[in-house]
Amino acid sequence: MDAQGALNSLLGRLTAVLVNEAQLLGGVRGDVEFIKDEMESMNGLLLHLSEAQHRDHQVQAWMKQVVSLTRDCGGNVELYVHYGGGSRPAGGQGLLGYLLRIPRLVRTLPVRRRIATRIRELKTRAREVGERRLRYGATVPDAQLDHYGPTCVDDRPTPQPRSPDEEEDLRKRELLESLPETVEEGAKQVLEWLLEDAERWPRAMAIEGPGRRVEPTAIARMVYEHSSLVNLFDVRAWVDFGGLNKSFDEVCSEILAQLVPTLAEPPEVSLSEIWDKLSLFDKVTALLTGKRFIIVLGNALSSGVVQTMIDGFCWQCDCNAGSALIATRNDDEHYPGLSGISKILDVSALYLECLDRRAFDVACYYGRHIVPKILKKCGYLDALAPHMFLRHLYASTNCSETQMLCRDLDNHISGGIQIMLRFCFKDLPAHYKSCLVYLSIFPEDQIIGRTCLLRRWVAEGLINERNTHRFKGNGRHGMTTLDDEAELIFDSLIIRGFLYPEETSAAGKIKTFTVPDFVHKFIVGDFSFSDTCLPPDLAYRLSINSTIELHEASCNNDRPFGGILTLLESITGSFQWQLLKVLDLQGCKGLKKKHMKNICKILLLLKFLSLRGTDVVELPKQIEKLQRLETLDIRQTMVQKLPTTFFMLQMLRHLLAGHKEPSDHNLQVHLPRGIQRMKKLQVLSCVEVSNNDDYLHDLGHLLQLRKLGVILQDEKGLSLLFQQIEKLHSCLRSLSIRINQPRVINTPDAQAASALVTPPRLLQSLKISGITNGLPLWIADLDQLQEITLSNTHLGEDATCILGNLRILRCLKLLQESYAECNLNFQAEEFQSLRSLVVVNSGITRISFNTGAAPNLKMVYWSSTATGVLSGVENLPKLNKLELNGATAT
Repeated sequence: MDAQGALNSLLGRLTAVLVNEAQLLGGVRGDVEFIKDEMESMNGLLLHLSEAQHRDHQVQAWMKQVVSLTRDCGGNVELYVHYGGGSRPAGGQGLLGYLLRIPRLVRTLPVRRRIATRIRELKTRAREVGERRLRYGATVPDAQLDHYGPTCVDDRPTPQPRSPDEEEDLRKRELLESLPETVEEGAKQVLEWLLEDAERWPRAMAIEGPGRRVEPTAIARMVYEHSSLVNLFDVRAWVDFGGLNKSFDEVCSEILAQLVPTLAEPPEVSLSEIWDKLSLFDKVTALLTGKRFIIVLGNALSSGVVQTMIDGFCWQCDCNAGSALIATRNDDEHYPGLSGISKILDVSALYLECLDRRAFDVACYYGRHIVPKILKKCGYLDALAPHMFLRHLYASTNCSETQMLCRDLDNHISGGIQIMLRFCFKDLPAHYKSCLVYLSIFPEDQIIGRTCLLRRWVAEGLINERNTHRFKGNGRHGMTTLDDEAELIFDSLIIRGFLYPEETSAAGKIKTFTVPDFVHKFIVGDFSFSDTCLPPDLAYRLSINSTIELHEASCNNDRPFGGILTLLESITGSFQWQLLKVLDLQGCKGLKKKHMKNICKILLLLKFLSLRGTDVVELPKQIEKLQRLETLDIRQTMVQKLPTTFFMLQMLRHLLAGHKEPSDHNLQVHLPRGIQRMKKLQVLSCVEVSNNDDYLHDLGHLLQLRKLGVILQDEKGLSLLFQQIEKLHSCLRSLSIRINQPRVINTPDAQAASALVTPPRLLQSLKISGITNGLPLWIADLDQLQEITLSNTHLGEDATCILGNLRILRCLKLLQESYAECNLNFQAEEFQSLRSLVVVNSGITRISFNTGAAPNLKMVYWSSTATGVLSGVENLPKLNKLELNGATAT
């Protein structure tokens, strides 16, 4: 964490403690107030220092001391409050609450005395750190010498627009919120080549270049499916390499499989015995004789196979003039040494051209010659740099700064990427910067989970009430939740190009991401003040600035996860472990009971604990000691039963359980009584609930629940479950219901569930598995529903009418045995907002789209064990991704 972020986090915590836990501080209150005042002064100085690009060694050393001091101050104050009973809200307020806390206060008196002594020592350290800068002559550099260092800005999600014309500002925002239409422009160029050269001999074309923003194969797909080519070519064939190596015969075999159903057998090969003796290549060329064809080799990385295809089909095949073979590759390389290529479309160059045109639309304040010049310089630095710069344009209208940037890029070719990053980094609000710099603890190129990161941000204190206030007006609230603020920050960093999405769900939500290499080097080299002594593969598993050390013997440990296991065994020997807020053990094998007991006994301030994918089989009863725990992830573990003390974790907000495979019935986490006491729960995922009325009634008391995943053994408790969901109508955003033993006959439970007076209208995501009596009728009232997943529901045609009228439904997934009919028909005026359709082993054998149905559908994925037919694709004007496995399009 950078010094600025560390101080902001500490000040937020100290302010909350002084307001909410004043009584528990007792004699150390004065020391805490002094530390807070001293830190406020340091914060002002850091804001000034952060404007400087070049800091001498003494200033940097002082800033690292500030980080260390803030960590120790915050941790010790929280420990003192913890031992004083501040983390146990069940104690009550007033005289009764104090009397109930007396036994605990007496029992913890020795440890509180030790912590109070440390706090007094920290008070002295704070005074010394404040004086040390002057005593050793550490001076503040002139901030005006650097135009791109981080500046002091208001803690706003985005800077205020400066244009007097609101419509113009809105137009610019819309331009910057979307990528240039590179796919459309690329397809237009290739189509022009095909049409203008239609009378020439067979041509070979290549579409290549870095595909991080735009995949060359996507351009080829748009060309391949374009209506203007239907009458231009007699036959078409698409071979998807998927980045894998395929032999020439394998390619010919795939082409042959697509040609045979569309062409009559040539007279020359009418005799089967002659046909059988022909090679695969000869069979294909025989079918193409006298035909004008287009063949696309999608994401073919092997230049050898592409060259063989060019030699065989463009020069040896007796086909009609105007035929074409198009090869694409989605990596960052070009086809080396290919001969016979008539046209090459460089996607990276095309992307920059599109950015140039986009820049003219947003550069009214800069002069038309500056922005394209900067964009070209950015393009030489990194493929993502132009995108980042354009995102910045909306936030700043300072022409002189932009001119200075252009001059500096001319003068500092080797350090240009650093200059560009500073230019774009400086306008981020302070806590946005801290959240970005936090990612420096992750190894380079590591794929990071989005939701996991957001919860870690909150647990580390990077986002707190101090920086979540919003400006009132335009109907917006004055404050947002910490989780909502984390989402806003993440979205902003994605939009500005500091983060790059990797995996995106069918509903369009980012699941995983990476930090681009040049951004990672920037935050590690210039802004990270992490003082960890751990190697990168261990450091990211712990809180920032934990100062926990790994013994030299452990560094040479060859056992898988040996380093982290050795660390866990040393918990009792270091005070720094007690200050830990985050412990991410995802995927670690070899965890024993002793490790788990040490974690629960020592890490009293822990807020985030991930055991996902470990071999833990049970949670110890000492789990109750983690009174500040907010996130517990036990997905893909062998844990099936929670200890009776689990419900003492009254600060818990996220409980994540379950397995990826629904068939793992014997590994489900069973939820016992007492869940109603965990009032702060917001996420309760994939837990099995007994049909007992008392167990189900407990769910209705969790009035902050935003995401609920419930597993029932059968449909007996379905009606009561929906009654509890009705109580949560004002908070629930995501709901998943799975019946392990579905029935195929009607039951009164489903009818009762269909008659809710107050359905959860704020629901955005819904998953239903095993409810076999049709869709609950109240689903028709969910006008905020964006994604629905169905399996083992055996729905009829009437269900598609209900789903088709959902106003903003964007993603529909029909999984195994979800649909009882063989034909799925999308009627006109239905599914007007649908973007993604996923159909997997549903029993459907035909899908058809009528004119006017699903006009915004962009992606269709259909996988089936039986042969299926997809028709009406021509009625989907925005379709850009079609993936069929076991089905064909007509």
